[in-house]
Amino acid sequence: MAARQLSLLRTFLLFAAFVTLCRGQNTTASSPVTAGSGSAASAGSCTVGTGNAVSCNFASLPSGQTYRTGDPHAAGGLQGYYNLMSSFVRTIQPGEAYKIINDVLGGVDILNYILTSWQQLAVDYIGWVICGALGIAFLLLLPLVGLIFCCCRCCGNCGGKMQQKEEDRTGCWRSFHSVCLFIVTVFMGTGVALALMSSMQMQPSVTGVGETIKDAFADVPTYINNTKTQLNYIVNQQFDVVYDAIIQDIDDRGTLVGDPVKAGLAVDVDPAIQAVMDMADTINVASVALQVVNNSLTVLQSKATEFTQNLTNIKNALDRFTCDATDNPCTTFNASLDTSGLTAEGDFSSLNIGSELDSVNNVLSVNLTSLALQGKQEFDNISGIVEDTSASAVQGIKTQLDSVKTTVQDIPNQLSVIDTIQNQISGFESMVDDIVGYADQYTVYVGYGAIGLCCLVLLLVLFNLMGLMFGACGSSKSDPPSDRSCMSTSGGNFLMASVGFAFLTGSLLMIIVFVLFLVGGLVERNGCQPLEPPNYDLIAQTLDSTNFLGNMLCQNSTKQVSFADGLKQCGTGSGIYKAFGLDCVLNISEYTNFRTKFPNLNTQLNDITSSVNLSGIVILSEDAKNNLKEFNNSGVSGIDFDTFLNETRKGLAATDLTAFADNLATAAAGFTLQSNKDRMNAIIADLRDMQGLESEVDNVETNINTLKTASTTLQNDISTVLTNAEAAEAKIQTDGPGLVQSSVTAYADRVLGYGDSFGQHVKDVVDNQVGDCGIVKKIYDAMVGNICDWFFNSLNGFWFGLGWCLLFYIPSMIFGVKLAKHYRRMEPDEEEYDGYYDNGAYPGPQSYPMHDMKQGPKASAPPNWHRNGSNRVGPPPERW
Repeated sequence: MAARQLSLLRTFLLFAAFVTLCRGQNTTASSPVTAGSGSAASAGSCTVGTGNAVSCNFASLPSGQTYRTGDPHAAGGLQGYYNLMSSFVRTIQPGEAYKIINDVLGGVDILNYILTSWQQLAVDYIGWVICGALGIAFLLLLPLVGLIFCCCRCCGNCGGKMQQKEEDRTGCWRSFHSVCLFIVTVFMGTGVALALMSSMQMQPSVTGVGETIKDAFADVPTYINNTKTQLNYIVNQQFDVVYDAIIQDIDDRGTLVGDPVKAGLAVDVDPAIQAVMDMADTINVASVALQVVNNSLTVLQSKATEFTQNLTNIKNALDRFTCDATDNPCTTFNASLDTSGLTAEGDFSSLNIGSELDSVNNVLSVNLTSLALQGKQEFDNISGIVEDTSASAVQGIKTQLDSVKTTVQDIPNQLSVIDTIQNQISGFESMVDDIVGYADQYTVYVGYGAIGLCCLVLLLVLFNLMGLMFGACGSSKSDPPSDRSCMSTSGGNFLMASVGFAFLTGSLLMIIVFVLFLVGGLVERNGCQPLEPPNYDLIAQTLDSTNFLGNMLCQNSTKQVSFADGLKQCGTGSGIYKAFGLDCVLNISEYTNFRTKFPNLNTQLNDITSSVNLSGIVILSEDAKNNLKEFNNSGVSGIDFDTFLNETRKGLAATDLTAFADNLATAAAGFTLQSNKDRMNAIIADLRDMQGLESEVDNVETNINTLKTASTTLQNDISTVLTNAEAAEAKIQTDGPGLVQSSVTAYADRVLGYGDSFGQHVKDVVDNQVGDCGIVKKIYDAMVGNICDWFFNSLNGFWFGLGWCLLFYIPSMIFGVKLAKHYRRMEPDEEEYDGYYDNGAYPGPQSYPMHDMKQGPKASAPPNWHRNGSNRVGPPPERW
């Protein structure tokens, strides 16, 4: 049996091992998104909060099938009586028998122990010795006293003489004896009633105990199946939650590792990239402005020569202009005309921005915007870099996790020992059914015998009650003892029958009470009472004191495993692992530490650091940097804008051609000859046609100003852009690996955090839910309750009730004999006859018929013959 129990315990421990193993191998990570799908999602979810804090919430374990074991039987109204019996047993043995029990369990020869230590045992168990001695004395002396009493009665002694002397106190004594006998009879009736009710519980208690045992054996497979169901739920559905979360995080490693790296570098890289893109736009604006200025200068320079030639021709034409003498206004105007201002003023041939435009075009040929966008794309693709470069390392992690998953989910299939235990329990169940069947078959006869024994005592009670009733109803104070009625005499006879029956049955009852007292009382005191909760003293002082479970389960380990404490823990809803301290068999903490259990996984996750290379991220190529530097040294910033503006501000001619033309037009309007007017208007028209070139000069000046404005901060901006770009690239190269390392470390902690969360969950459910040993406590309570509080209480209640009755046997016999003398019809004594003759009332023998003394009936005193003081009055009774 012990081997089977050990197998059962080891089976559970194996289950616990698999749970913790599964914990150890289940490390799943997910982001703040619920992980798992299908049945896994219903089994729980994992989320990640601030600081990569992993939190997994798992669904409650399936409750499984219900158990058959019910609550222990309740004694009901007999509980107080049973408590009195228990108190009596505890009174006769105040101390405990743990030392003897431990010696017996330790293999000590009990017979030799008793023989060698009987004196000390007698002192320790003096209560049992006294009760046993009293029982034996009662058993031996009652028949002897009965025999002597019968002989004494037959000799006319001990109340056997059928004469009673009437005295004044006779009525008082009769009342006293009647009351005492009635009280004794009531006590005996109470005892026999309680004994009878207890005996009626014997047969149901045997059946109940059998049912409890069968229910217990039926609940063990149920317990195992429920535990297996919970186990499968943990290693499949709940493990899949963690597994899926880990796989999801592994697939999202680019985002989970790359985004923190990108965020750490973005403070420097994003502004640098944006500055390059802005610089490209600025240079484009400068390029456009240069091109416009260059085009304007080209147009202006091409038209400046023609303008000079035309202006010279107009000056010469005006200088050669002659007027007819008859046209005085013309002559006067011509004489005062000053053409010295008609000379070209601005020299545009020296204005050249071709080299600057070439420098800008060289920069633009590199396409800074495209380079910046390319750098931004590479920077934004850090997640992709992480994902691509860590593919080989991740594949190893996935392979290991798949192996773990296969191992974990195959663990329930390796618990074949459970099936063996279930088969063994099935055999026990059939054996229990046979035993219970036999017990039910023969217990009914035991019940009949108990009822018969109760009826023996009940017969005495009925005799006493009948005697009291007949005697009290049939007697009168005025009746002399020799003149008592038949009813009164019947009452006395009933009392004497009760006394005689008590002598006949007392020894038999004492034998039965004595045997049951020793068996039931010892079991009650040394077995049942110490097994009661909440202390379970018998278990604590025997099995636990020798560390029986620790030695059996932990292989002689120093670990103390307490069965009593385990039962207490089971009462609070703990799992069997925690309740019985089975960590000595399987230390879950060794499996729940995922980081130490699977160091390779941590190493593989950290290998991502070495595989991620950010050296390919470039914000500006070396060519782009060189072009920007050359442009910064000889580009737009090298243009002498003051020279440009001075030349454009000189104007096209030394005089204002528009005003000059207006003056000519005014003067021409006053010419009297039309020919003069026509010639002057032609010159004016040529002059006005040349004024269109002034707009070109204005455009050049405007474009020069625009270019000047754009180039004011361009040099500093280019320097800043180059500095920021180089600093950002340096940060990527110097800080990038460190950021990758910290991000990978956080990522590894996140992934391993799922294992930590699942491991803690497994530890919690193994401690408090898996294999909930509340049914162990319930089976224990039902077994102890039904065996002790039902069967043995009914057995002990039976002998206690009979013993209670036997305690009142002697008072019943004493008062019965005494009271019978007052109820039975007595013979007249000599005093009655002497008083009759002394009064001279005897009429002579001839007045009365003579009868044969041997054959004739004995006369009785006539009714009117009664005591008058010390004399008798009336005719004397017939003596023959």
